[in-house]
Order: sequence, then structure tokens, then C-alpha cells
Amino acid sequence: SDIIASNSNLINFDLTSNVYNMYKMPSHYDVNRYNEQERLVNDMTNPLNVLIAPTGFGKTHTSLRYILKSGKKGFVVTPQNIIAENYYQEIIKELEISGLDGDVTVALLLTRRFIHGSLDSDIIVTNIDNVFNPIMKTTFNDMSAHIYERTAVFDEFDGFVCESPLMEA
Repeated sequence: SDIIASNSNLINFDLTSNVYNMYKMPSHYDVNRYNEQERLVNDMTNPLNVLIAPTGFGKTHTSLRYILKSGKKGFVVTPQNIIAENYYQEIIKELEISGLDGDVTVALLLTRRFIHGSLDSDIIVTNIDNVFNPIMKTTFNDMSAHIYERTAVFDEFDGFVCESPLMEA
């Protein structure tokens, strides 16, 4: 099943409801950290934002809230499949504990196939190859709308821009 097989004119890139306002702070979260994450999400008003924080800060949680606040469907791009799989599981867990698991759909796209979900999902978690492969091979068609019409989050950004990046052009 090729991911390019849909008609992007039929896809609505907006989230179906204002789920950001329905997001509840899980009871086990640290209130101060949650408030700091909320402040960061509210401060992310530029087209390009970079979040650098230590392990355990809640970058996945913060990026999920950023996507939900944008009101647009989202793309989470990682440098490797294993990171995409882990991120997918983390988002599913975050949605469950915040009470949004019935309101937001999440897809996992690996090796140009959906393991979970579909192109219509609210959030698509994938690796860098699935984003740039259609562009590099000049098969720039329906997938392009999905890349550019969604709120994008690049996770593990250092894997893209370090001295020995995981993916080199």
C-alpha cells in the first residue's frame, strides 16, 4: 500500500475539534514543569521553533501540546525508525493519560507503509526518509500536501544536524 495513493484535495488538514482546550494535566505531573511546558507552547509563535531541554523534561509532551494548539494535523519526523516507533508509543501513552485517546488519531508510517493509522490521521509519526524520499525521487505529488500543510515537529534534531548525521543527502 503506497502512501501516495490518496487524493490530497479530499484531506482536511485541520484537527476535527479544539482538542487543545480539552487537554488535562495528568495527576502525576509536576505542576511547575507542566506550567513551564505550557509557557513554552504559548511562546512558540514563529514558523520555526527549537526546543532544547534535558532528558525527562517532557519534550514529547510539549511537542504534542504544540501540535494540538496549532489546530492543524501534525507530522513528527525522526531520524530513525526505532525513534519513530518509540515516539509513537509515547504519544499514544500521553493521549491516554490526558484523556484525549478517543479524540486524536495517530499513525505510524515506516518504510512507506502505515503500520498504524492512515494518511487521514491527526498526527503522523515517521522517519526522515518518508518525508524526503518522494521529493528526492521527483515523485512530488499528493504526499507534498501532507508534508507542507501539517504542523511539523522534528524530534532528535541532533540526528539531522550533527557532524555525522544519520541521514546525509
